Amino acid sequence: MSDPANRMFVDRSHVGQAIGTLKDLSDNQLEELLPTHGFPEDSIGRIRADDRAGLILERRRNLIEGELRFMQEMHVMLPGDQPAATIADSDVFDEE
Repeated sequence: MSDPANRMFVDRSHVGQAIGTLKDLSDNQLEELLPTHGFPEDSIGRIRADDRAGLILERRRNLIEGELRFMQEMHVMLPGDQPAATIADSDVFDEE
């Protein structure tokens, strides 16, 4: 799945997907590690059940909620539901 929530920083020597490494950790280790990487509390159950899609979806939701909370705390104007199209991102040119 090509999704930012499907990415983790790992050691340079790491080979393979991070989910395998996560599955090898104890619940206590996961309880410490997962919140520092934006995973919600119920992630351990999803890891143990090999629910990769659910894990990614819940992490994405958790990351989005965290970013919105941060923006509100910093008094940043929240984005609209749908960003407006800009002329710079299109093949349409203004003709004068």
